Amino acid sequence: MQGSESKDPIPTKRLKFRANRFTMINGELYRRTTEGPLLKCLGAEKAKYVANGQTEVSNRILLQHLETRLNGANGSWVKELPGVLWAYRITPRTTTGETLFCLVYGSKVVIPAEIGEETTRVAQYDPVGNEQARKFDLVTIEEIRNRAYAKILHYKGLMMKSYNSR
Repeated sequence: MQGSESKDPIPTKRLKFRANRFTMINGELYRRTTEGPLLKCLGAEKAKYVANGQTEVSNRILLQHLETRLNGANGSWVKELPGVLWAYRITPRTTTGETLFCLVYGSKVVIPAEIGEETTRVAQYDPVGNEQARKFDLVTIEEIRNRAYAKILHYKGLMMKSYNSR
């Protein structure tokens, strides 16, 4: 990397602070994370292309769920949308075996059968036990994420094997 420092010390200090978050390997820029792999930095066009592909897949799944829920709802999609989005967030993914909610927050979701009706889990809530369970979840979340990542790699291997056998 080449260049010169700015005459103004404030932008120079900011740039040096930000530069510590990145590293160059074979001419490719990577962002360091606190734990885990390096993240490859993509240009704007490539990032947009990758993000659009993920968005299309998510939108297709959400539309399928909406269509199945709206068959008997006579077009009241506004009322059905929150339920569909919630179902999407808490449904375990085939590739990881975990829900999006669990991967983000590290715990399972409590869903009451009826709004306003307490579940057994909510009625028997113990603050001390809950705090201990959350601490345990913090310890085990990395293990859950690692298992999910291993499953993703396994599925990718199966897809590669299937694709290469054609």
